[in-house]
Amino acid sequence: MAHKVFISHSERDKAVADAVCQALEAEGIRCWIAPRDVRAGVSWKQSIVEAIRQTRMMVLIFSTESNGSPQVQREVDIAFESGHPILPFRIEDVEMNDGLYYCVAARHWLDAMTEPREEHIEKLVSSVRALVVVEPDAAQIDTHPAVTQPVEEERIKVSEAPPGRTRTQEAPVGSLPITPSGRSKTPAGDTSGLATRFTSRGFKRVAIGVIGVAAFFLWRTLFAGPSAAGITEQGVAAYEAEDYTVALPLLVRAAEKENPEAQYKLGVMYASGQGVEKNPGRALELLQASAAQDHPGGQTGVGYLYGVGEAVPKDEEEAIRWYRMAVAKEFPAAQYNLGLSYRRGTGVPASDEEAVRLWQAAAAQGNASAQHSLANMYANGLAVEKDVEEAARLYQLSADQGNASAQVNLGWMFGRGEGVIRSYTEEVRWYEKAAAQGDSVARNNLEILRNRAWAGAPLVHGVWATLEGEDRLAELERFAADPVSAASDGWDQERVRTLSIDFYPDGALYEVELWLDGERAIFTYLRSGEHAIAIDGIPSQIHALNAEAPLRLETIRQAVSYLQFFIGALQGDDSRFQIVEEPEDLLWLPEATDSDRNAVVGRLRLLDINRDDSGEWQGSGTVVYGPGVYDANFRVDADGNVSMTDDIEIVTDLLIHVEGFDENGLRTRADGEPEGG
Repeated sequence: MAHKVFISHSERDKAVADAVCQALEAEGIRCWIAPRDVRAGVSWKQSIVEAIRQTRMMVLIFSTESNGSPQVQREVDIAFESGHPILPFRIEDVEMNDGLYYCVAARHWLDAMTEPREEHIEKLVSSVRALVVVEPDAAQIDTHPAVTQPVEEERIKVSEAPPGRTRTQEAPVGSLPITPSGRSKTPAGDTSGLATRFTSRGFKRVAIGVIGVAAFFLWRTLFAGPSAAGITEQGVAAYEAEDYTVALPLLVRAAEKENPEAQYKLGVMYASGQGVEKNPGRALELLQASAAQDHPGGQTGVGYLYGVGEAVPKDEEEAIRWYRMAVAKEFPAAQYNLGLSYRRGTGVPASDEEAVRLWQAAAAQGNASAQHSLANMYANGLAVEKDVEEAARLYQLSADQGNASAQVNLGWMFGRGEGVIRSYTEEVRWYEKAAAQGDSVARNNLEILRNRAWAGAPLVHGVWATLEGEDRLAELERFAADPVSAASDGWDQERVRTLSIDFYPDGALYEVELWLDGERAIFTYLRSGEHAIAIDGIPSQIHALNAEAPLRLETIRQAVSYLQFFIGALQGDDSRFQIVEEPEDLLWLPEATDSDRNAVVGRLRLLDINRDDSGEWQGSGTVVYGPGVYDANFRVDADGNVSMTDDIEIVTDLLIHVEGFDENGLRTRADGEPEGG
């Protein structure tokens, strides 16, 4: 589904609803909110109903206005009838009407009636995340991933009588008689076992029979090919390798020989559509045949079909009965499914403690879904003491086995440094793994990371390209090997962007966005051929590079680009310098008004530069320094030395971000993030 949370609100509370939506989506939790998500060409009512039915939970912005809104009441009614959790976010102290109270009385409430509201929204995000992001996996019939590429189907003859026996009636699909213990019933009066009378004639018959059986086994060993166990072993190996073309005929042969493991695996293939066309009826037949021989996989499979209502009427209690048979044999998939039933309270009384106990047993046997679901419990302190390190360990175990939900949650923990060392690279890597499996949360999280505003504007204006995937990793590896990164211990490198420059041969500027001590910052460096220097506010490294790399200042474009670069790389007492030409070049604070912006309109100048008779470049323009803007004149000689003179104050005390280099050469600011970047 595209969204996880439906936000119900009145029109008057739209600002709060939008803030909640923004906070949730910043955490990768996609929301549906009107009017933003009402689909074009679809009626408002239809869009609302579809969105609520497809969501996982509702957040209700509760106020005087929503309390009296018939529209909000209808939305809550639909969510209640759909069985979705409803989380009221109360922004006003008002008594809830009876209609709403009926739907949410037993729900957890979050009060947000005091300032700052942002703190309450943070708690809301945490509560929502526990409900919709870290949720258990679905019940499983097998832990093997489903593949839906069918191979040529072969006729299965599991229901035929074994060689040497007769059968008076063909057993219909799903009708194999099975006792509660999982064993086949033996019809009354059956005398197909060993003879119980040992007369002399009988003894001879038995002796001859024993010789005959021995001869039969010798013949089968020499001439009849591999045993059912051998065929099953080969078939299961191919199945686990997802080579269903090989697995199918082998498992069919072994199932015809009534091998319970082969019947189980073949039943899973038909139940899940792994390598064959999905056929729940045939799956039930095979799984019941396996369960009749007391195979825990077959018992789990029969329970699964009852739990989802495929080929048999849905019956949670019957599913539980079958799961318990397999749990008694410590079968991990059954342990997981029974734990899930306790977590959800389906077929058994709800018990997180029982769920944890069963998931611990399954997780210890390497069950990926149990590891993931148990990690959820540790991450949220449900029935266990909250332990984010244990949660991260379990997510890792599950993610390593390809569990997409665990990969998403592990990425989330790496992104916040919960239970693990914070790493943007690991966060992206795990999201990408989950996204490659089609996980919509992972895709959404990646989109949010890539579209998030940078920690600051680029050093100079231009067409910067953000490096992705292998290009990003390759540049970070090269960066780590350069002397420019001498102070980079403890930096969590996030995004990388680059800008080609033509005033150095093979020149390019690079900026690494990083996380250090709870804050984002930007580190800028320059490459020219084999040379690499840090841009840290001190011009000495630029002068040293100019002495080694041939500086190109032949054209006006090269001279303008170099001057903008050099001035932007200078640090004064209050901030760094930057050439600006338009009001949009200034990094305005959110509280800046149109009046503030208009104060500089018409007072900023385009950079004007020309070459004099001596071959040096001279020009004039506008420079921002600290919270003020100044007129200035510039001079650039052939060696790249820059002088700035005759600076005249135009306007000061602007509501703009003030940016500078710190002692490590990082560009930071103390007044928050810019409007864009």
